Amino acid sequence: VNIELFFSKRGILILILVLIGIVSVLRKPKTGVGIILSLVILREGFFLEWFPPVYDLHLPQVFIILTLVSWLFHSNKYPLRINWDILLMFLFFVVICYSRHNFGTPVFEHKIPNEFFREVVIFFLVVQLLRDPKDLRNILWLIAGLHLFLELRAYYFYKTMHLPIALPGYKYLNRNGFANSLAMVFPIAYILSRTATHKAAKFLGIFIAVWCIIGVILTYSRGGLVALTIGILALVFFERRRWKIIGVILLLSILILPRLSEKYINRIKSIETYTEDTSAMGRVSTNHAAIDMVKEYPLFGVGAGNFNDVFFSFIPPEELKWVREGKSVHNVILQAVSETGFVGGIIFLLLVLKGFKNTFIKRYKKINKHEKYRDLALMLRIAL
Repeated sequence: VNIELFFSKRGILILILVLIGIVSVLRKPKTGVGIILSLVILREGFFLEWFPPVYDLHLPQVFIILTLVSWLFHSNKYPLRINWDILLMFLFFVVICYSRHNFGTPVFEHKIPNEFFREVVIFFLVVQLLRDPKDLRNILWLIAGLHLFLELRAYYFYKTMHLPIALPGYKYLNRNGFANSLAMVFPIAYILSRTATHKAAKFLGIFIAVWCIIGVILTYSRGGLVALTIGILALVFFERRRWKIIGVILLLSILILPRLSEKYINRIKSIETYTEDTSAMGRVSTNHAAIDMVKEYPLFGVGAGNFNDVFFSFIPPEELKWVREGKSVHNVILQAVSETGFVGGIIFLLLVLKGFKNTFIKRYKKINKHEKYRDLALMLRIAL
């Protein structure tokens, strides 16, 4: 840790915020969820460049532990809740660990088991501490606001440094991941706006939604554009006020489409000639490798986190020219199945299906007086 950084203005500001955060979490444990999510969301796009000691000192883990301790102190207000989602998350963690052991690689000498265990704990805390729509709505506003900050930071760099794509951090952040995050936030921001009671909140939600669309386009991510299109179509399909969303999209199309550069159009059109595109063929090749892994190790795969290290030996010889060492598979289902086998793949898909099931409210008549539940479910369903 660079101690000198703590005597800078940034360091003093961070120390003050950390102290305020510790006091807030010990007094009100649900505050810890917001702090943890902030540290996670801002990691690659901001803190690793602006003030890396945040992670050298493992502040996310520190606040996870503090939040757990605070929840235990306030357990009378937040009695223990266990559901199938928590059990599936923990079971998937067990399979992740066993898949590495079964393949002969050390279990905890890779970041995947450690990071997923933290995700299990965070998920557990979310279930325990976010008890009503107001809590969830506040967290969603936080998530949307943090992504707006990242997108405005990205646009600032894009314009002032004349960069080819707009990212809030170019050293650590992947443009496809950032674009897909913005696509996920788009329906959340839109429906937060639509259901807000104050005009300022309505404007802020639409403002974030618009910047999510701009942000996806400026990353030149084809996957992000597909995800954004799905989100828009889903909103049009599910929304009761669909003409409003159609109007917003038409207005944005009129403003944005004429300004799209030829480079962006050519990148999208390269899908037509994907066999000549290195990026596309690299993904096809890694998909083939993942399928061969499943054939050879069907039950528990090659071990969670091992794909990048072993995929070269599974690539068809004629496709080796399209890949480089350390390349990832760009298919989350194939990654889950190739690394944890059919056992892990089934649990992973159950988690996804449970997520969809949890966002469908069937008995509308019984919750008409709680329409905000339906709105929250709608935005989460589309985001998922």
